[in-house]
Amino acid sequence: MKFREHQLAHQLLDGLKGIEIGGSAHNPFNLPNCLNVDRYGNADTIFKKEELKFCGESLKVDVVAPADDLPFPPNSLDYIVNSHVLEHCYDVLGTIEHWLSKIRPGGWLFMIIPDKRRTFDKDRPLTTIQELVERRGIACREDAHHNVWTFESFRDVTGYLHLNVVYSEPVDSKVGNGFTIVVRKSDGNDDEKRRMDGVAAKVVYSKVNVVIVTYGNRWHRLNGLLLNLENDPAVCRVIVVDNASPYDVRANCERALFKKTTVYRNESNTGSAGGFAQGITVACQYEKELVLLLDDDNMPRQHSIRQLIDTYSRLILDMSEELLIVMGYRESQYGKFRVPVKEVSRDKDGFLNFNIFTAIQRHITGIKSKGELESGTAHSEYFYGNAYSGLLFSPRLVGYIGLPRPEFMLYFDDVEFTIRVLAQKGVVWLEKSAHIDDAEENYSQSLFAVPIVGFTHTSSSTKIFYLVRNWVYVYENILGRRSIYFVINKYLWLLLVVFVCVVSLRYKRLRAILQAVRDGMRGRLGIHADYPL
Repeated sequence: MKFREHQLAHQLLDGLKGIEIGGSAHNPFNLPNCLNVDRYGNADTIFKKEELKFCGESLKVDVVAPADDLPFPPNSLDYIVNSHVLEHCYDVLGTIEHWLSKIRPGGWLFMIIPDKRRTFDKDRPLTTIQELVERRGIACREDAHHNVWTFESFRDVTGYLHLNVVYSEPVDSKVGNGFTIVVRKSDGNDDEKRRMDGVAAKVVYSKVNVVIVTYGNRWHRLNGLLLNLENDPAVCRVIVVDNASPYDVRANCERALFKKTTVYRNESNTGSAGGFAQGITVACQYEKELVLLLDDDNMPRQHSIRQLIDTYSRLILDMSEELLIVMGYRESQYGKFRVPVKEVSRDKDGFLNFNIFTAIQRHITGIKSKGELESGTAHSEYFYGNAYSGLLFSPRLVGYIGLPRPEFMLYFDDVEFTIRVLAQKGVVWLEKSAHIDDAEENYSQSLFAVPIVGFTHTSSSTKIFYLVRNWVYVYENILGRRSIYFVINKYLWLLLVVFVCVVSLRYKRLRAILQAVRDGMRGRLGIHADYPL
């Protein structure tokens, strides 16, 4: 049996020349131009016997030397890679500094280190940074696990040595019983150093703070979600914004003994925009965790939050933390979406999902698609904006683009929030392996199930008012839609709405829609006296 190779190691190190310390045949990196360095040169060791036991062969040793005394000139290696080696080193701080001295400027130190929670060391106390400082300069050749860490506790080591950690995995994607730390040595270039310093400060994330906004009598939904989050080790805190629910959300959480959850009560409903802005503000006080937004009827599947964190950590290697959002996959939201094979003529000129030009093309020539949506940016690029539910980002993003705008009240505040990222050439990445289920149908989606009639015959004029007003505001004032095709779609949609409302005697609904379009075009946001929340 052989464990899988590490794809990131290949991505970073293939084509370079370096060494692996303590390589093994059953747990291979299989990097080209890589020498295997081991303190033992013969096959009669417990480690080589384990290799033979696992896969029937052992990896050839190219250079015999201890890990803390490598026989290579300074700045001569493109990389050093090792897996489950550092725990055997007595002088950890000195060893890492020794490795970095052998790596050229701009080179890589790629380490997989066991996490005590997933090994036989789980009952041992963590090794403190104070212990490691006291061991500096002391040589010890005893073959043992001198050090015990978790992913979180190893931050003390990277922080003490001011390492440029450019990538990390809380659970390594090779064997899964350790964590991955990738360090890049500065090349002395000031611009590069500033960039890498910025990366070092942003990539080592292992947990999230979840923000939820709830309203109405929805404890039956919220309770199940909170129970799920309480038992998820990737969740550090849960911040619930109670938008004037008719029951005591805080008391219910206390009775349920939810230890991670803190409730912030609003005596009046501030809408999703105000509620999420409030919750995000609280979450951003904790800079060591990412922020995850969820609706109160969501339910992340097992390991989905961890998958979101891992995807974010992978992408941040090459992307700006201030302009990256990773979002979970919601079947109800994205399941039916298909990416067109080629750009659809006038596709961006629709109004409230009404587009007479694409409808004609669809019925005459048809619109071919590439198949089901995959992980990537296709969805956000096509629709140019996304809902709050399932968005994962760093507090630094909020510092760069700002909070959701509370004056939107309901609907399209989330779309406007993500549009700001895309407008700055940022990335909104859909991670299809991170499933988030919806217990209830999305309200805005139900409107489009039957064209036009969804807007004229659904139950709530208040919801219709804010949805139409905010959508028109985004069209007119943010996206700047002005083409003749957009104008034709807008007024044709309005004519159809007027016709349906008059025929069905729904004059109050017609008044709400016309007022919404007028306010959106004139840039009037905020609460409307005729449509309180």
